[in-house]
Amino acid sequence: MTPDPTPIQLLELDLDVRLLALWLEAWGVEEWDAQVVAPFLRLAYWSGYKDALTEPRRGVLYLHHGESVPPRKRLGRS
Repeated sequence: MTPDPTPIQLLELDLDVRLLALWLEAWGVEEWDAQVVAPFLRLAYWSGYKDALTEPRRGVLYLHHGESVPPRKRLGRS
């Protein structure tokens, strides 16, 4: 990382730290195909949900990176 990382680099680092266990496992995979990629994508997606639900305050990751917290979607008919 550069001495003055960009906002995008800081966000990438934050997300990589959250996905560290997944990254470590991925580096051990020698051949990638749909049967390997799909579970990793599902796990990463699930991890994001878990992180969002366990934040001390809604939108902390957004606020920490200077972004506005997106509004919640209204429940109802689509």
